[in-house]
Amino acid sequence: MDQRRRRRHSSEEGGSGMCPSRTFLLVAVLGCNIVLFVYNFPGLVGVVPSVTQFNSSWLDKKEVSDLLQKLEDRIKRLEQQRSSSGIAPSAPSPSAPAPPAPTKEPKEASQIVPTPATQTTQASETTTAPSTSTSASPPVEPPPPSAPIASLAPDIAVRTREGAGKLHLLSHRSCSQDQSAKCNQGFIKEMASMDKEANTAPEIDERHLYTSLPDELMNDPRWQTHVKPGVRGRGYWFWKAALSRMLLSQGVLQLGDELLYVDADSMGMMKHIIRMRGNHKEDVILAAQPHCEHVWTKGDIFQRFGTTWDSLHYGLTQQPKAQAWLMRLNERTLKLLQIWEGLMTDFHLVSDEPSRNKALDGPWFKRKENRHDQSILSMILKASVAKSGSCKEPDFPCDRLGSKDETAGWQVHPELGVPGLTVKYF
Repeated sequence: MDQRRRRRHSSEEGGSGMCPSRTFLLVAVLGCNIVLFVYNFPGLVGVVPSVTQFNSSWLDKKEVSDLLQKLEDRIKRLEQQRSSSGIAPSAPSPSAPAPPAPTKEPKEASQIVPTPATQTTQASETTTAPSTSTSASPPVEPPPPSAPIASLAPDIAVRTREGAGKLHLLSHRSCSQDQSAKCNQGFIKEMASMDKEANTAPEIDERHLYTSLPDELMNDPRWQTHVKPGVRGRGYWFWKAALSRMLLSQGVLQLGDELLYVDADSMGMMKHIIRMRGNHKEDVILAAQPHCEHVWTKGDIFQRFGTTWDSLHYGLTQQPKAQAWLMRLNERTLKLLQIWEGLMTDFHLVSDEPSRNKALDGPWFKRKENRHDQSILSMILKASVAKSGSCKEPDFPCDRLGSKDETAGWQVHPELGVPGLTVKYF
């Protein structure tokens, strides 16, 4: 009796002897198929009930049957409409298709500093060859320079020496254009001493020893602030690069020659560099020193090179001396002199004026001072050559390179570096 009552009760709840769980499973399966079909036929969205309507009342067989019958009738009508219009149902898509990527306009070619003719030819053969594949990736553009190329010195016409090159000695010492000025008397004597010392070095072919600045530099608008009376170093020693390029433009210095610069108070280095010249073939030969770059170069110069005082490569390495050096005149050293002269035209950059943003200075810089032409030359060499060497300030402890690798992540500076330049420090 109890068993018959339980069977009848089960039949009344589930309908046709079907338990509620099986009925719900059937409805769920049918619902999934219906949802998929509805995605193919957007017109059915309004017919399907919301999820909140799937409650216990759906377990009633009659309501389920009525709903399914209604859906079947609607589906048949839509199929007839689509077949008569020739429209095939689209595949279901869970999300709308992404809009097409906007077409980028081709960029104009970046202005590039002129490079040696052989390098220019090779680059043009590589980058301008027509592509035969429409799917090829566009060439990677070089990184933009940190400042406009126009800030560099203009190009000059340079002659090439026929036959053996010459060794030229260059120096300058003066306090004004007035040769009779008291401050010039000692400088004139120093130049006379250097001339006498050069007589003992038969390797030197020509000497260019100045006791005043040539009119060509004095009248150049780029140097009007530098050459004002009383400016330190007759313009913070801008004339080292400017005299070199002036002699090149005049044809006195030519490609294939060698240029030896020596300060009048550093004559002892003259013969040493001449001896090294025979044993080393690097483009530039100059003396290293233990002093750290970030102690002797102001923050604005680091910023101009797109770096910071604590850079492993630029700031925490030694700053070489600019009081005596040898350059073999070729396309690379011509570019070096062009960059050097161009940066020297920025009076603020090379002067003793404090950095416009003192936060860019290294913490030890305030104890020392900017090194003007030497700071600029040092930074150009570091922008061109991977390794400069570690430093150690003899006067006080400061941040140093130590065992860290200064070449990590380094590359030739796109504007202020000279690709392929070689340097010998001694």
